[in-house]
This record gives sequence, C-alpha cells and structure tokens, in this order.
Amino acid sequence: MGWAHGTVTARHNAVAKSNIQSVLVIDDEASVLEILGELFTALGVSRVRRVSSAEEALSILQTERFSIIVSDYRMAGMDGVAFVEQLRGTGNRTPVLMLSGAPDKMGVIRAAGHDAVDFFPKPFEIHTLMGAMERLAQAA
Repeated sequence: MGWAHGTVTARHNAVAKSNIQSVLVIDDEASVLEILGELFTALGVSRVRRVSSAEEALSILQTERFSIIVSDYRMAGMDGVAFVEQLRGTGNRTPVLMLSGAPDKMGVIRAAGHDAVDFFPKPFEIHTLMGAMERLAQAA
C-alpha cells in the first residue's frame, strides 16, 4: 500500500472540500487499522476512529455518527455484511465502503440489498479508494 506524498497532498484538498469529516475504520488486522488511520489523518479527515471488530463498531455507533464507515469484509466474529445488516436494522444509513481481498459472491449479493454500500478490492490505490469514499458520501 505504498503511497507518494504528492498523492496524499493532492487528495487532501479533495477531502477538505468533500463531506468526509469523520471516518470509522473497522478491521481485525492491527496493521490495516494503523495504515488507514494514518492515511485518513494525512488526508485531512478531522476525526478518525479505529476499531477491531464489528461488534465494537455497533456499540460506538449507538452514540457517535460518522461521515462514512470503512469496514473489512472478512473479520473474526461478525463479518462486514452481517455488520451492515445490523447497522441498517438500527435505522443508521451511514455510507459503508467494504474492503475485501476476495469477497464471496453471496456476500456481495447480500450487501447489494443495502443502500450506500460498496465493495472495494484490496490491495488498492489511494486515489481510487478516496474517489469511492467521496462518491458514497455524496450519494448519502
């Protein structure tokens, strides 16, 4: 996931002008949480919260709101699609960008039934990830 400083600087202006002011990142891999947290902070997102499970995220979302949620698809415990199903069951319509190295077809079909959910492949380029996040945030 190497990224050039120029790319981060260029995307910073786009984030500053977008609706993305806060991001909740959910992943059971500490290294991914660290990288994405640092990336979003470098891009100028004012509030980045990182959690290691979907269950923890659901608990936080009872009292906190975010511009967008970036979640891993495959995690120990509750997977990303089950997370979205429970999230939507609470009435929360925050856009969700699901990251996955290899989403299974049934998971994609299940997620497609929910509004403002998009799958995004790993590994990814920074500019394409931010573009997808901005599209989701604008559509919400």
